[in-house]
Amino acid sequence: MDLVGSQTQPQRSSAPLLIFLLLILLGLFVLLWPSLNVRINTGIQDRTEGQCLSAGQNFDRRQEAFTLAQTAEEQRRIKPFGGNYGLGSYTICYTDGSQKRVQSDLFKGYYTYGNLNQPPHATHSEQATYGWLQNQLSHLSIAQNKVTAIYAVIFSQVAVCPPCQKDMVSWQRTLRQTAGINELHLSIWDIRPGRGFDPATYPADTGTPITVDDLRQVPIRFAP
Repeated sequence: MDLVGSQTQPQRSSAPLLIFLLLILLGLFVLLWPSLNVRINTGIQDRTEGQCLSAGQNFDRRQEAFTLAQTAEEQRRIKPFGGNYGLGSYTICYTDGSQKRVQSDLFKGYYTYGNLNQPPHATHSEQATYGWLQNQLSHLSIAQNKVTAIYAVIFSQVAVCPPCQKDMVSWQRTLRQTAGINELHLSIWDIRPGRGFDPATYPADTGTPITVDDLRQVPIRFAP
């Protein structure tokens, strides 16, 4: 009896099975990837480089405010704070169709009392953002014939208070003078009543992502 021949059997290669399993996994990944990508991007929209439309003749103010609102929302989750968060941006729309967007850092807003040299709302985030815009625009060196318009946007995560709204009446005019460009358009945004939250109660936010429909353009009648 041939013992060697009876005990040794040809081994089957496992490579085809592994390749088959890998193909199945790859197919599942391709099928599931779109839904995974949607989930990843639900809370954070694409940070575009500006919202200039129609060669700068128009501007998507709401979308820009939404981008700023999401930035404030992210910051609050990382660094909870019992007061307001706000920030701003300006976008230069050039006549050649290009654009440049500059966004500020985040500013904390709070009331101060007992300081006779300034009103309590002087430390609100909107005031800090306005100061940032003034500083930025004062250093611009652009020929007016190269620019279609400049769009400045200020966002506050807490409703803009009446004293700040009163101050804002002159802000657009002042920014136009600072930049030396008449086609500068300012808009102020916050979260519409009933959609916001109290940072003193929810320093880290409520956990409900903000939507573009939650935003409100503050009705400021700017001085000519």
